[in-house]
Formats: sequence, structure tokens, C-alpha cells
Amino acid sequence: MSQHSPIPPDDCTSCRKVFAQLSAAKERLTAGQLSEAVSLAERTVRVHVAHLVTHIRVQDDRRTPVPGAIVGPVETDTADVWTALDWVLTVTCPDRTCRRIMIVLAREADAAWGGQLSVQEIAERVGASVRTVSTHRAHLVAARLLRLTPDTTVRASGHRERRPDRYLILGQQTAATGQSWEEDAARDVLAQIGWWPGAPKKESQRAVWRILRRMRNGWPAHEITARCAIDPGRAVVHRLRLLDTLLPAADAPYVIPAREVASGIPAGPVYCPRCGTKYPSTTPVDHGHVCRACRQREAEAAVTSAPALAGAYDSAF
Repeated sequence: MSQHSPIPPDDCTSCRKVFAQLSAAKERLTAGQLSEAVSLAERTVRVHVAHLVTHIRVQDDRRTPVPGAIVGPVETDTADVWTALDWVLTVTCPDRTCRRIMIVLAREADAAWGGQLSVQEIAERVGASVRTVSTHRAHLVAARLLRLTPDTTVRASGHRERRPDRYLILGQQTAATGQSWEEDAARDVLAQIGWWPGAPKKESQRAVWRILRRMRNGWPAHEITARCAIDPGRAVVHRLRLLDTLLPAADAPYVIPAREVASGIPAGPVYCPRCGTKYPSTTPVDHGHVCRACRQREAEAAVTSAPALAGAYDSAF
């Protein structure tokens, strides 16, 4: 499939046309119907639909717009946005120790209400033993208040080093399941896995079915892609085996992140609306925020276009 230019959908006329047709449709449109409506080839339409899905404007079924999403200039008002700590103080935790752990995690959370802390670091902040923290973290995971993702790094020598688990504060609500998904959506996810190319056709089809099963359980494409975005450090021999270790359990439901529940802003990557640059998950910005490089270019352009000041003042000044 052809690649879309690295710009946000807001700056793409075709993306705006496709999104407008999907928003106005009263029933599911086929690729042919959508192609005819926007006067573009079917292959081109697929590229723009995939771009809208990547930027969290269209859901993973490739036909349903994300509730509240728009394709156009975005203005973000953060005056009344909740913080992770605000959310944690309103939820019911299994016990007092669990609440203390959640408060520590909320205070250390990034813009996505997640982060990375070791059990020892949490224990020091909570004032409890490592064993107690490990036990109560498991209670929070079971209560759908916390998601833990193992994190490893590969050294130059090829040795794997385990790092503290990444965490994400959850909202206890699960995503809708049982929807009908197209295999194209799963294939798009597979195409973004850097260590997958080179696999046999039959193995790739099995991988598509595995990804599709998770998507039917409510797991969004960006979450599956993020889980599989690792650097194995060496050639992968058993790709399906590695994929199975990275994907969530086959029947595990997707619990919606607390930030999305509280703010209504869909979870996922944040892009600069000018150049399309993806912000790191640790950067505290919201959708519509212009990156530093774009602001600097605008400032330089303003200085260049300003009238010259030479000779503006005489010697009497």
C-alpha cells in the first residue's frame, strides 16, 4: 500500500473529503461507494482512510468516525482538563495501600497518565515493603485500575536487560467487542511492525488472524502497534512466537485508559498539526499543539519578512 505524506489529516484536502463522507453516511459505505463519492481511486481512498485511523480520527473498523473528532484546525482548551491525581482521588480502590500506590503513580505520571517506576521506587514512596507493593499492584491490575507492560532492552553484547514495568492508569471501562473488522486493518498493523518483514505468506496470514482477534476484543490499532514496537537486537527466527508474547491474551478485554474516560480525548499518539511530527508519550501536550521546530520556523520567517531596521534611527537618537 502506498504511504501518505507525513502531514496531519487537517492539512490534507482528500482526508477532509473522506472524513466528511464517512461522517455524513447513514450506513456503512463500501470502498467503491466511498471512492465514487470523493472522486478518488479506491487505492488512494484506502491510503487516506488508513491515515485517518493512524491519527485517531476514524475507528479501527475504517468506517466509523471517532466520537467528537474533527478534521480541520484544532483548538485545545486545557483549562478544565483533569489530572491523573484528580482522577485517582475519585475512584474506589481495593484498600488503603492500593490507594497510596495509585497516588504515587498518578504524581509521577506523564501526559498519557502512564510512566515507568520500579517496585523498589514505589515501595520507598509508599513506605511499604517490596513484597507488599507487588501484592497490591496485582490487586490494582485485577480491579482494572492499572495496566503493567514488561520492558526490556538489548545491550550491544546481545544480553537482555529487564527494566521497570511501564504502567498506565485505567478507567475500569471496557471497550465494545464483537464488532466486524476488515482484515485490511489488521494488515496495516502488521505492516508497522519493524521486525516482521521477511516472514512467509502463510505465517503473515496467521499473524493477521491473531491481531484481528484482539481488535475484535476492542484493542485499538495504536495500542497493538505500540506493544509490538520493540528492537529484538537480532534476527527473529520464530516471529509468531515473539508476536504471541507481545500481544495481549487472546480473550483479554481492552480496558479504556483513565485519561480517555475523564477527558473524552481518545488515547493514542499526538502529532504536530503543522508538520505531522509524533510527540513522545512523555511529552505533556494535547492534540493541536504545535511543535517547537514549527514555532521556531515561524519565528524565523517573521524576522526575515520584517522591514530592515538599518538607518531607522539617526545620530540624534
